[in-house]
Amino acid sequence: MQRLVFLFALTLASGACLAQVRPAFTLSAGYSDIHISRSAGDLHYDHDGGYVDGELSLNFGRRPVGLMLGVGVSASYHYDTEDFHNRDFNFNDNNSYLGFYSIEGRIGMPIIFSRSRRAASGFFLIPKLGAGLLVNDYGIDTNFRTEYHTGPAFEIRPAIQAGYSWGIGTVGVDLSHMSAWGDFGRLGNRAQEFRAGAFLRIRF
Repeated sequence: MQRLVFLFALTLASGACLAQVRPAFTLSAGYSDIHISRSAGDLHYDHDGGYVDGELSLNFGRRPVGLMLGVGVSASYHYDTEDFHNRDFNFNDNNSYLGFYSIEGRIGMPIIFSRSRRAASGFFLIPKLGAGLLVNDYGIDTNFRTEYHTGPAFEIRPAIQAGYSWGIGTVGVDLSHMSAWGDFGRLGNRAQEFRAGAFLRIRF
């Protein structure tokens, strides 16, 4: 009998815990600034560009307080045109594009500024950490040809979000700094990216 009571209580407790686990989708977009350890001075690219990021996460606990575990997919794109002239004084345009595409596992712990830890709304901070695969892809014109490259890298992205939650919805600003190590062709083997943007999160 005691075993049955124990199993029944365990089932109820498990159901209560699962009831606090809810999925959420976050969309973020904004400004991207990249720097790569260049080993080829003839390859130019624009440091300034834009990014878009989508994240699917599970939130444990009442919103917005609780551990967040998720997966994020993002892309940043940088395009540039440079004028040059050759020995015959003919002017031409050198075009370049450089894209960063990543998939990350992410973890975050919201900090809510409320007197009640059970509050479903309020201002908050979310320190986050992401890590995963980064694929870089570029096509850069030189004076004689266009050089193309696609390569993989490992990246780590600490981030922080600040904003306001009113229950199922959350809005705020998103700051992050990514460091990556891998194959960036003749541009080098290390890269960094700073992002500043805005986000919207919806809990289901």
